[in-house]
Amino acid sequence: MQGKGNKQSKWDRPRFVTNATIETFAAADRLGIMPTCLVKIANGLRAEHYSDKDMPFRSELCLNLDAVEQKLVKREHRNKNNTVDFLVGTGKNWILLVEAKIDVEHPRNISVSDLRDKITHSKNLISNSDADFHTERSTIVLLNTKNYQQLYRELKNKMGNALDIVPMNVKEFYEEIFESCG
Repeated sequence: MQGKGNKQSKWDRPRFVTNATIETFAAADRLGIMPTCLVKIANGLRAEHYSDKDMPFRSELCLNLDAVEQKLVKREHRNKNNTVDFLVGTGKNWILLVEAKIDVEHPRNISVSDLRDKITHSKNLISNSDADFHTERSTIVLLNTKNYQQLYRELKNKMGNALDIVPMNVKEFYEEIFESCG
């Protein structure tokens, strides 16, 4: 990223280009549920208790996977599986899983095995789309800005520095994935 000095990016993958990526992915849902679960990322973050004070997102869309799962549970009369909170489109045919842990104030309240289960269930859920898309290897975990450094360090320690879970705060998430689309 230009103008950022020597700051090294945590994210070395495709970045958000347009809402069309996630809209195309959702439209290919053979059950017809996903298009009804597209929301603005700002609204998704508000639902996860992120304050509007520093909201960087305006019109960028995401797929609310919790809403998709709730609709499937009702339709299929089955138990609910936990999923990550939302999905964003990156690059041309890439999608990224995002879990918001914004209201978590201590890392002991984040279970790495629960995160991995959510990721697994989410990947199974999004297989309902017939779109030819790839899922990013990494999943973003959005953390509370107030205790960010502590949460980041302790979560990375709990994960054993696993490369497939990338902790960020909302500002970093915006800068790393969205800001460069200019």
